[in-house]
Amino acid sequence: MVAQSPRFHELERKRFYKSVVNRADDLAYTMAEPQAPLKRRKTTSSDSAQRTDTTGQDPAAIPDEATMAKKAYRDLAGALAAAIAVDEKYPVKVIVYFDEAHEFAIAPQPLESGADNTKRNRPERLFIDILCSSLGVFAAEEMMFLLLSTTFSFMDQYSSTGSTARLSRSIRGRSTVEHVPITELPFDCHPSFPIDGTKYSLDDTSKAEFLARFGRPLFWTLMAAGGLEKHNILRFAEHKLAPGVNYRPTATDETAAIDLLVMLDYAPSHAAAESLQEELIAGHMRTVASVSQDRRTIYSGYPSEPLLAEAAASLLESWYRGASSNRIVQRVSEHYSNGLLSLGDVGGLVARILLTIGYQSACRKEFSESGADESETYYSKGCKLKTFLQCTFVESSRILATEAGNVGPDGRPTSLESALGDAIVRFTHFSKWDQKGTSHLDAHSSFLRGAAIVCKTNQKSVDIIIPILVRTEGKACPHVITAILVQVKRRKQEESLNGLSIDEAEIDFFPKEPSPCGCCSGPLTSHHIEISRLPYLSLVLDLGYERPQPYFRLRPSTPVANPDLLKVSKAPTSLTTRSQSASRDARTHPRYAIYVGGCSPEQFKCVNGGNQSDYRRLLRLGGGVIGGHARRSSAHIKAVKELSLSRGYEETERWVKVPGNSEDEDQMEEVG
Repeated sequence: MVAQSPRFHELERKRFYKSVVNRADDLAYTMAEPQAPLKRRKTTSSDSAQRTDTTGQDPAAIPDEATMAKKAYRDLAGALAAAIAVDEKYPVKVIVYFDEAHEFAIAPQPLESGADNTKRNRPERLFIDILCSSLGVFAAEEMMFLLLSTTFSFMDQYSSTGSTARLSRSIRGRSTVEHVPITELPFDCHPSFPIDGTKYSLDDTSKAEFLARFGRPLFWTLMAAGGLEKHNILRFAEHKLAPGVNYRPTATDETAAIDLLVMLDYAPSHAAAESLQEELIAGHMRTVASVSQDRRTIYSGYPSEPLLAEAAASLLESWYRGASSNRIVQRVSEHYSNGLLSLGDVGGLVARILLTIGYQSACRKEFSESGADESETYYSKGCKLKTFLQCTFVESSRILATEAGNVGPDGRPTSLESALGDAIVRFTHFSKWDQKGTSHLDAHSSFLRGAAIVCKTNQKSVDIIIPILVRTEGKACPHVITAILVQVKRRKQEESLNGLSIDEAEIDFFPKEPSPCGCCSGPLTSHHIEISRLPYLSLVLDLGYERPQPYFRLRPSTPVANPDLLKVSKAPTSLTTRSQSASRDARTHPRYAIYVGGCSPEQFKCVNGGNQSDYRRLLRLGGGVIGGHARRSSAHIKAVKELSLSRGYEETERWVKVPGNSEDEDQMEEVG
């Protein structure tokens, strides 16, 4: 049997809708109100003869189509009532929906020569008007009709304003503007919610049945109804995200998968960007949260849906087989160059790309070494922190050897590898938080759904929080959750490192008085780390450098003001780690502070000669008008700067003398 393409089904649906609506128009073309009864069609002698021949009945005794339709509904409702328990308190017993309803928002084609002249006198109506008029015969029945579509091109035809309405029921309405044709979708509505966050192990949280609970009810309802087995639900999610694609994805297919994983921010008021978003909504699972009353503004995005995130990662790997890291940044760079993406969060986006690629590489590495079944959701299983650092940073061995610098003399200095090397990092995608979202409880809830937290705009100290599960045995309770606290910068040169380290106390990450549950009566790890002293990572990604930088030393040659972050004298630091010189209370949570300066093959495993120019282009474009200007010669940049849209020392000196000003603007400019 040959599988039919989505295009084939689309054409068949169009033909079916067209034939049904044309037939309804023939039967009910004189109707002016949806509630008016259908007029009996005039029968000709040939019609009567045909009916007599086929039924043996008098044509006058044959019911009209409206009566037949009502009888068919009542027969169906009766059969359903006999088969399933229908609660009598619900006024609606049957729901009929028309998928891809935008196919109705077209006008009938012009009549051909020789057509029935009675049709020429009919008022021109869209198919959707004819459909609504015809369905009026069921107004007294206990049924509801839904017209569903994810296409916005015909929004005005779906629901016109009162002054321009074509249907009389709209004109009679009190409001001059009808409701916007959008449905507030159910989300995170599994019957088990709210779940007990102390009852699930790491293995539980990675199963397809658990992942399907989060987000829209599409996936878990299909599984509950027996429509899809657990080993097929991931393939179904992949098909919904990139329908009809095997190994040759389109640019939109790629964008959908990348957008879901790293959160793209599209440029406002850009026609091509709006068109791309509408395409993602129509066929690639992007979700519309709201539409403005004037139907001109659409708020959409990819909310946190773990199963779809797993599907997106699997798709990228199946398409490019190990080269997905290059393709992700190349596609994002192309969108930026074409003006489709906003320039406001370039540094954060690049950081999310680097972290995502490192995480996915680590998951694939551990999966290949385990020999597990390929059908498993291995990206959602997480990976060891040690493996994550090894697959992300070139100098991971030095990072893993770092000791916590804020442990007092009574504490036991322990390397990062010894303290947290076997802890589990788990994030398949990112979730934006409008509220604070910086506590370990927030990290725990995000760990359960496999998401990293993107903190609210202008959040103090931290931009991204990656949850870490300290132990792998037992339950994934809140008191065994710590995190990588990430701060993203895009400075063009290294400046003072003071103030860049992240102190969990400043953001209230850990509770001041922890209250563990009964499952935590014993040690959390083989090193007997106490609940009140869970370690954490402070990771500063200073991505703005455009030149390779020297590496770090483990100890400074001279004391520094901030012992949490090392600064090598006379040379910018590309990657620094904590010293051991700080002395704080022994019960302070041990902090492993890491500073990474630059975005080049010297720092990140995924940056190479094939994609380094794309990363540089992205970080440069974040500089606003200057960063995104097409012609990069010094003369062209100078001319743009002289327009005074953004000022620097050089432009000021053109028209006023500034005593003692000898700063090099390239050394002073900070782009993020």
